[in-house]
Amino acid sequence: YGGTGLGTTISKQLVELMQGRIWVESELGQGSTFHVELRLPVSAAHEASASKPVVGLQLPPLRILVADDVEQNTELLTILLGRLGHDVHVVHNGQQVLDYLAHAAVDVVLMDVQMPVASGIDATTAIRSLGGSFSGIPILAVTANVLPEQQEQYVRSGMTAALSKPITLEQLDGALRRYARPTGPTPSNT
Repeated sequence: YGGTGLGTTISKQLVELMQGRIWVESELGQGSTFHVELRLPVSAAHEASASKPVVGLQLPPLRILVADDVEQNTELLTILLGRLGHDVHVVHNGQQVLDYLAHAAVDVVLMDVQMPVASGIDATTAIRSLGGSFSGIPILAVTANVLPEQQEQYVRSGMTAALSKPITLEQLDGALRRYARPTGPTPSNT
C-alpha cells in the first residue's frame, strides 16, 4: 500500500529519543516485521494502582460526550471515564455530536479531530456558532495530531485544548479537573 513513509520516520525518531532501537525484517512476497526494543522502568506502585478504582475525586460525576469513529478509542475512553466516576455517551461523527447536543446537556465533549460525515473541527465550529450556553462547553480534542501548529488550528476552531492519543487515566483526569465546568442536574428531555 502506498504512503509517504512519515509514520516510520516518526516512529524511528520516537524510539531513538527513548534510547531504544527499531528495525525491520522484510522478505519479498512474505511481508515485513517491524521490531521495537525499549528499556522501560517498571513501577510497582503504578502496577498496583492500575487495577484499583480512582478514589478521592473532587470532581462531581460529569456528563461527558465522547466522539470518535474508532471503536477501540471509544471503549478505552469509556473505561477510563467510568473509573473516574463520570457518565459517558458515545457518538461516532461530528454530525452526531450536533444532534446529541440539540437535546442533551453535557459538561465536556471529548472529540476526535478526524471523523466521517463532519470532522471534529467542523463540529466544533458549528457548536461555537450557536452561541449562548454552547459557547462555554469545554471541547477537548483527543487526537494523535498534536504538533504545535495543529493545536493552534484546534484552538482557532473553538476547541478548548488538545489531548494526545494514546491517552492515560492521569492525563484525562488532569484535563477534566482543569477544563470541566459541571452544570448541575441533567435537564428533562421531554
